[in-house]
Amino acid sequence: TLVEGMDGSTTAGVGTVAVSGIVKIKAGANVSAGDKVTSDSAGKGITTTTDTDHFGGFALEAAVTGDEFKMLIAPGMVAG
Repeated sequence: TLVEGMDGSTTAGVGTVAVSGIVKIKAGANVSAGDKVTSDSAGKGITTTTDTDHFGGFALEAAVTGDEFKMLIAPGMVAG
């Protein structure tokens, strides 16, 4: 398995995992500050408002597809 690092490098079987705090992730679609963030099939950050969707945290800044943005890890589920 190749995991893409934030610098674009790929290394077999190596990745970074964070369980709390603020992280940088790549946007899979446009994101606004304050949005609930989940992941798409490629593991990139996208917003969700769908009832009962799980999310990993909240966007701390806006981003467009392909940009990096900061997210506060705060897992939850969209009320439905």
